[in-house]
Amino acid sequence: MNENTGDRVAIVTVHGTGDTATGPDGDKWFQRGSAFTSRLVQRLASHGIVADIVPHMWSGANSAKGREAGSEALAKALNQTSKSYAGVHVIGHSHGGNVANDAATMMSWRRSKKRKKHKVDSITTVGTPFFKAELSASESLGGIIFLMISIVSVLALIVFGIALVALAIEQGQGFDAYLQQVTDAARAAGSNLTEKELMEQAAALAEQNRSIAASTRITLGLVAVSVIPLFFIFPIALQGLRRILRLRARKVGDAMLFSLWHPNDEAIAFLQRVERLPVQPFPKGSLWRGSRTAGIVWGVRAIIAVVIGGLVTWILGLSGMQAPSTWIDENGAQITLTAVGGWTMFGGLVGAPLIFSIAYALARLFGGLIPEWAFRGYLNGAIGGIVKGMAFGQDGDERIGKVSTSSHTYGVKEHILEGEVAMRMQTAAAESAGKLIERYRWALFTVGPDTNAALENLATDAMTWDSLIHTTYFDQPEVADVIADYIADEAKKARAEG
Repeated sequence: MNENTGDRVAIVTVHGTGDTATGPDGDKWFQRGSAFTSRLVQRLASHGIVADIVPHMWSGANSAKGREAGSEALAKALNQTSKSYAGVHVIGHSHGGNVANDAATMMSWRRSKKRKKHKVDSITTVGTPFFKAELSASESLGGIIFLMISIVSVLALIVFGIALVALAIEQGQGFDAYLQQVTDAARAAGSNLTEKELMEQAAALAEQNRSIAASTRITLGLVAVSVIPLFFIFPIALQGLRRILRLRARKVGDAMLFSLWHPNDEAIAFLQRVERLPVQPFPKGSLWRGSRTAGIVWGVRAIIAVVIGGLVTWILGLSGMQAPSTWIDENGAQITLTAVGGWTMFGGLVGAPLIFSIAYALARLFGGLIPEWAFRGYLNGAIGGIVKGMAFGQDGDERIGKVSTSSHTYGVKEHILEGEVAMRMQTAAAESAGKLIERYRWALFTVGPDTNAALENLATDAMTWDSLIHTTYFDQPEVADVIADYIADEAKKARAEG
């Protein structure tokens, strides 16, 4: 919106995971014309504040990269929106609150006396499970080095390109200039060259420089072509730096979010429980105990390999194949393949217990004892991190955790839903959940080839949203009133600050 809207304020709504839309108008809570936004605008009007709803749509993916992309887009949108409105207020639901929080961090959001410095007057989060994301040391170091290399590449290409252009211009001078160059050199040396000799030397010099100029132009072309991928890697390097700075940002004391949540919010509780869950795919002693079967298998395989190997060698000897001439016994006699095969089979049968014991011991040592001692802790941490990361939407090297109802980068003014509205939400969710389970009850407990269909339908059923407290905040008129009253207070403070 380029047109200045005077004293109007913008309410930027940011939806959560899996709850996006194709346009700004509709029935979803964050869209213009929904029951929530309509009540919000009316409540703000009662405070003397005229507001426009400005929905911010992002992918809604349960993905760290998806949320990061949504945050970057939101930061740009907020910078632009702040130019057209007297004030900007953000409302984010669920992971939309994380998107809003990260966008504020990217914008270095602060509460200063001059409103235009901080672009946004308030941020409200509803049912947001705040994450604390941290980059690994290797990715942070790699990102910084990558950016430095990109900057050096830009400078080197500029300098090298200018030098090549100057050299190409110099080498591309006309024949008369080469003739004059040879003539001046001959006079300085006191040589009395004939006009023909001068012409021949000038022609040779021109030909030599044309060859060099051709190589210079090829090199210059390669430099020009290398500039194209530079426009690709440099933005990636800058994005990496922004990520490092955002994830390493310290908590800000002069800015505060308004966090509204229900004590029984399923999403927050679920993620907190997942984070505290002691995921241990390999309990103590499991690798050692598990290697017993592998030891037996490898012991049997070793015996079979020796016996079968001897049998094959014996058959090859009977077929006439000769052993290498170096196979000589202590008496100087030639050792035959038949003899080797026979003794090998005999040894495999008689020495089966010894062969089995050696193979069994080695299998348990390298497949059980050493992994148990050296790798069990690492494997538990790595696999546990992957399992938990699936719930958090982790899809990179960053570590995600420390789930909280409070922001990790800003102060928080909390509003915990209690009393009649909280009980109403809980009761409504329980009733909807009961109807939902009843609907799919027999399908869920039916034995047959299509049992997965019931689970898929249950996961995507529209009633699923009604059966969760987490997705029904905006059905409650009190929630719109509480948020509107907070925004009105912040808008008045911003006006007073000028």
